[in-house]
Amino acid sequence: MNLTRIYAIVLEHLYIWSRSLSRLTDAFWWPLMDLFVWGLTTIFIQKLGGGVFANLLLVFLSGLIFWTVIYRSQYEISLVLAEEIWSRNLLNLFGSPLTIWEFITAGIFLSAVKLLAVLFSMSILAYLLYAYNILSLGFYLIPFVGSLAVFGWIAGIVINTLILRFGRDFEALAWTAVFMAQPFSCIFYPLKVLPQWAQSIALMLPSTYIFEGLRSLIYSGYFPPFNFWMSVILDAVYFCLSLLAFKSVFEKAKELGLLSRLLE
Repeated sequence: MNLTRIYAIVLEHLYIWSRSLSRLTDAFWWPLMDLFVWGLTTIFIQKLGGGVFANLLLVFLSGLIFWTVIYRSQYEISLVLAEEIWSRNLLNLFGSPLTIWEFITAGIFLSAVKLLAVLFSMSILAYLLYAYNILSLGFYLIPFVGSLAVFGWIAGIVINTLILRFGRDFEALAWTAVFMAQPFSCIFYPLKVLPQWAQSIALMLPSTYIFEGLRSLIYSGYFPPFNFWMSVILDAVYFCLSLLAFKSVFEKAKELGLLSRLLE
């Protein structure tokens, strides 16, 4: 892979992002508002329940912040392809020596940069408003963010694959598709509250193991190694499959001339 070409894609999208009020608002405003509203709601519930809801604020704030990791990772990598389609630059890009692996690598790097910026701002607000210190998770913060970010990238690559295959009608998936995983990821509630059929789906998602382990860490101070390794294995398998699917569909799209259809 050519680092210069990757850097060019990264620089292009950082310029767009940093100079667009709508992009900055979308990146920071909604996550911060979610944190503000749900944090206050959780405090209200906790006061009503007294000791019954001990640690509820930690569970909700942690879940909300780490769900943002998934959503922003997926959304930002999908936005890289969408921006190229909207600017009618897709054919120019892939008419150059740029490879799909360089394009995906640039998308992942951009997603990671934007994600860290959003995560930092949410962590600061959570500390200022609720005295919640995300660094209290210690070493576990790294595998939590890493596994969930990879899951978001997988979802983003799959969505990009569908857009390439079926056209611009599927662009809406960039904003909506990942939310199909939200009920099954057990962000705010344990796996056992789901019906049996839903548990079967949940156990196929790497995010479920992270959020289950997160609650275990908050309530007992113990993070099960099984949860971490299951999330890593599932991430690795799905990541490889998503890359193979994207490559296959991209090659087919070039062969059939479907890339130009995206610009209509």
